[in-house]
Amino acid sequence: MTTPRCLGQNADSIQQYWMRSVSFSKLHWMLCFVADHPKGLRAKDVNMAVASSGLFRGRITGSMPSATTLYHYRTTLVRLNALRREGTRLYANDSDPDVCRLVQNPPSALGDEILDTAAKDPFAALVLRNADCRLCFFNAFMTSDVSPLTVADFRQHAEPVKYTIERSKSSLTITLANKIKHDKKLVLSSSPRRRSPPIVQAIPYGIRYWARKELDLIDEYCHHCDGSIVMFPLIEPITSPKGLDPRVRETANHILSLRNTDEWTVLAVYDLIAKCCEARRRPLRLLYEAIDLLMCRLSRYIVLIPTPRRLATLGVHSIQQEKMKLRNYYRYRGENGPYISHVRIHKSAPLI
Repeated sequence: MTTPRCLGQNADSIQQYWMRSVSFSKLHWMLCFVADHPKGLRAKDVNMAVASSGLFRGRITGSMPSATTLYHYRTTLVRLNALRREGTRLYANDSDPDVCRLVQNPPSALGDEILDTAAKDPFAALVLRNADCRLCFFNAFMTSDVSPLTVADFRQHAEPVKYTIERSKSSLTITLANKIKHDKKLVLSSSPRRRSPPIVQAIPYGIRYWARKELDLIDEYCHHCDGSIVMFPLIEPITSPKGLDPRVRETANHILSLRNTDEWTVLAVYDLIAKCCEARRRPLRLLYEAIDLLMCRLSRYIVLIPTPRRLATLGVHSIQQEKMKLRNYYRYRGENGPYISHVRIHKSAPLI
């Protein structure tokens, strides 16, 4: 059995503090703006362009981002090798084919909050090629060492990972354990009493956010037994809703195929996540849209079984845990509907 990879107090050398929650649609805009100036730009030139564009204004307050926030955006692009810094000027790294793809397909509209689907895999390629990102996150998903790690490699060959956080008075520890190769673990530990932010914050609030919310590399749900988070790879980026996605119909019919020979088959939503999402590398959103479709087309054959919110969130100790636990439940009729734990399907329900 191999020794788990542990990163403790000496992990500062990896310089993971730059991995923070950022909007990749805004990164895309900043990259394209710099690329439009082949002679390079100073940081203050970029900041002035951001201010005049209004793109980075807060949606609620309408305020402009701080100089520190803009510094982190520029630093992220430099660390991902999308921008290169020469002296006091920034240049687009036009020798990188993925950067060229991003520049050739600029943001579709000023102010877009969601990264365009076509830009997700080029950005994902930059992230997966970064040594820090692989070391502190993505390597845990791979059963064998692959270098360089491409987007196709990750989407096709990565395996699910169990992610746990343990807090004590003296330490904060994050563990990512590969579900297939159980002896392959990544353990990051830091003391919360240190003056600087603990290095492990780069995982839950940085690269994990990138992989799930921005780049569609993974999705996740809460494990019922131990409360850990199961992260699993996605086979392809999630497309913006434009009519009925054919994968929704496919998933709906896959749900129907899981029926047994009884007159009514009861399927737990939690089990559907494992069979329709994790096993098939599909996002949870696709499953819930498929149940929507079944309710729309086959309402006479489908019965939804709700559960009270207090039972759905039993044993949680934080808002973050509560949000993750509730991802395991289908929400009928959107945000105002009940939490559904089981779906009952009649044996005569036809395929869609």
